[in-house]
Order: sequence, then C-alpha cells, then structure tokens
Amino acid sequence: MKRNYSIVPSMIRSSNGILWSFDNPYKINYFDEIHSLEISNKICNLTSFCLWYSSSIWSFNDSLSTKYSFMGEINKWTFISQQRFPSLYTNVDNTQMLIIHK
Repeated sequence: MKRNYSIVPSMIRSSNGILWSFDNPYKINYFDEIHSLEISNKICNLTSFCLWYSSSIWSFNDSLSTKYSFMGEINKWTFISQQRFPSLYTNVDNTQMLIIHK
C-alpha cells in the first residue's frame, strides 16, 4: 500500500458491527460510519499482510434490547464456516439464538 486508508461499512457494502484483526482477535472495535477501520501503510505493505474479520451486531426483541455478535472460532482462518456451524436459528419472538456446532 502506498497510502493509509480509512474504511467505513458503506464503502464496502457491509453492515455495522464489530471488527477484529487476525493477529489480535481479543481487541474488538465497533465498525460503523463513525468508527472506521484505519489501515496503515506502515503495517500493511509488501512485506506483511493484514486481515480483518467483521460480524454484524443484532438485537434481541427482549426487555433490554440485548445486543450480540457471533465471532465463531478465533483460532481458525475462517472463523465461521458451514462445516463447523451449519445452522444459526433465531426464534420467532427474536429473543433467543440457537447455534448448531459440529
């Protein structure tokens, strides 16, 4: 990369959510039109690579409007795959999510 980039969800047709990098999955950031992904050409260049993952933020239809995201398995290249997580179900009332794991 020859310059730094600042990316927001609308630029890549993504929804708002959370964002984390492959090299530090424990540092989670919001990703929305206010909280952009800042990509530095000093870190992401010809001698290194950078990889980020994102997950949408959903809201339950409960009394607290509980918000949640699903990150999958942080020790995998593909955090969420159909081989490992074949189904994600939200109940009719949108108050629970069932994650099927193989």
